[in-house]
Amino acid sequence: MLSILRRKEIPIMLFIIGCIITLFAGFLNIPVLTDASGFLVENSAYIAIFPVYFGTFLTLRYHMNKLRQPKKTEDYFSVILLLFLVLMIVAYWSKGTFFDLLFNTLMQPISIAILSIVGFFTFSAMYRAFKARNLDALAFFISAVITMMSNAPLGLQIWPGFSNLRVWLDTVPNLAAMRSVLIVTFIGTMAIMIRSLLGYEKVAIGVEEQ
Repeated sequence: MLSILRRKEIPIMLFIIGCIITLFAGFLNIPVLTDASGFLVENSAYIAIFPVYFGTFLTLRYHMNKLRQPKKTEDYFSVILLLFLVLMIVAYWSKGTFFDLLFNTLMQPISIAILSIVGFFTFSAMYRAFKARNLDALAFFISAVITMMSNAPLGLQIWPGFSNLRVWLDTVPNLAAMRSVLIVTFIGTMAIMIRSLLGYEKVAIGVEEQ
């Protein structure tokens, strides 16, 4: 019985059945398929939570072993992870009051300080990287300047038109590029699904491609 359950064909059949039910339920208004698709989607979401808890347990065990026998200086990073877990547990049981206290008195000032320091490196990298060597780089440089000036309060004080230019960039060129990316992603997803349905894509179940 165990040898039958370990066969590679079983997960392939389950995937094919679930994929066909979910696919046809989205195009056909059949109550039976709709209910079955909703049942599969809801229960798959519950199943997907299990690896999160399992991964948290494995990560905690790994860092506990690091704390018991530290061999390198980097191993003491495990203390930070354990403190993070303890703070999250305390914040959960305190009904948000302790979390708000940590966020307002500790996390927010630290974030502001880090962003202030990183800002100097960001502007330095922008000065070195944003050089209009060709037409494409010039277009990227202009769009980046417009986006930054529209998000900064000083930029809107200099010229309010930066906001309208940013909206045009988001709704015309950026939207066109994102639609092309989504179309290509959809085609690639459909190709992988068809290969999985035909049995050619077996990497997910532990079978290497020949």
